[in-house]
Amino acid sequence: DLDLDRDSWRDLQAAEAQLQQERDNVSAAIRQAGPHSMLSEMLTDLEQRARELARKRDELESRSRRRPQLPASGAELRSQFAEVSRELAQDSFEFGGLLRSVVPEFHVYLVRLTDGGYFVPRAQIKLSLGAIVRDIERAPDLKEYLTRTFTCDLFEPPTRVRIREEAVRQSAAGIRQRDIADALGTHQATVQRALKLDRKMRERGLTSPYELVLSPPSGESNKKVRRYRHERYRFQPREGYVPPELIE
Repeated sequence: DLDLDRDSWRDLQAAEAQLQQERDNVSAAIRQAGPHSMLSEMLTDLEQRARELARKRDELESRSRRRPQLPASGAELRSQFAEVSRELAQDSFEFGGLLRSVVPEFHVYLVRLTDGGYFVPRAQIKLSLGAIVRDIERAPDLKEYLTRTFTCDLFEPPTRVRIREEAVRQSAAGIRQRDIADALGTHQATVQRALKLDRKMRERGLTSPYELVLSPPSGESNKKVRRYRHERYRFQPREGYVPPELIE
């Protein structure tokens, strides 16, 4: 670990400087007062400490010369994860700790299609594969490379969303909606809804048909979700919770 190595070098250098100062003081005392049994004992103790510090220095230098053991491929990285997790029960605290180190951040929030409908969950995930690499702290560039933040939809999008891009492409090419529906294995009405969804998305300057939900929808734009209107409905975030900065 780089931080531990830095601390160890700092402590070693401080101990060596203190030892040298004590050596100088004892040498000066011997020159001034002559040989003395107490001063001889102090010199013996200083020499013993010097040997111990020399051993620590050799150990740190050897560690710094050792080449870090890093995975050469994605397959080797997967193999390392399998090796680390093989002995852990999937419902154990240890396995949970391993997963938390690999996925240090997992935030779930709500999105909704621009043309309405139910709220659906989307997750923003921070994946840190370097957590399973033994010598990752000695290769900070690799640690950064193995860390990614991405979004993952925790729902199955409706057909109009799945076919939207292809329906728009074929429509721009002058293909009739009925023929687009036949080619995509759906109904003409679904193609029409996909094209309408795309137009609404473009009008709002969006690159995704989904919008982040930050507050309950108005009654005019929502006919399905009504539970939040009940007078006993309350939403209170957990104390200390800080919403993540979303990458979208």
